[in-house]
This record gives sequence, structure tokens and C-alpha cells, in this order.
Amino acid sequence: MQRVLTFTYNKKKYTSKPWDFEAMCRVQEAQVGGAKGIGMVGGNAVDYLFEGTDATQDILNDARLEKMGMCRTVVDWYYADMEELQKKTAKNAETPTEDAAAN
Repeated sequence: MQRVLTFTYNKKKYTSKPWDFEAMCRVQEAQVGGAKGIGMVGGNAVDYLFEGTDATQDILNDARLEKMGMCRTVVDWYYADMEELQKKTAKNAETPTEDAAAN
């Protein structure tokens, strides 16, 4: 299932590009860089996800409440993806692949 952000501003609905690895990296970079707060951690990813869409940067900047909610959403997606990755990594460590068992 593709995850996208949507919001309505001035009676027009805007939809982002799908959540992807680049957006996830932007959240992580913000965290590693010491960003504090949902807006600072998720803002760059939200801006990235709307690049090339009808939602210009001016619209995103004006729709502050909507953007803040989307920042929370991308941070939630980031943590969900990291948790899933951690589960997969742990599972692979418990049951190594056939190639790893041969060594």
C-alpha cells in the first residue's frame, strides 16, 4: 500500500508523491542533525514529498496547521518503517539464510 499525504487548503485538495526511501532519509538526517520537534524533524520530508506537485512551497508555508499534521504523519511512518526493519533484521539473525549457514 502506497502512503501519500493529502490536505485541503482554500477548498483545494493536494496530494503528495508516495512516501519513499528519500523521504525516510530526510527524517533520519534531521534527527541525526539534532532537530527538535515534529516540525523540524518532519518538515523537510513533507516539503520533499510535495515537490513537483500542485502544492507549492508558498501553499505549504501558508497551510501551517495542515503541514504540522503531515510532519507528525511522516515521523510516524519513519518510526513504523524502522520498527519493521528492526523486526526483519532480528528475524534474519535468528534464522540465517541457506548461504550463511553454508559458511
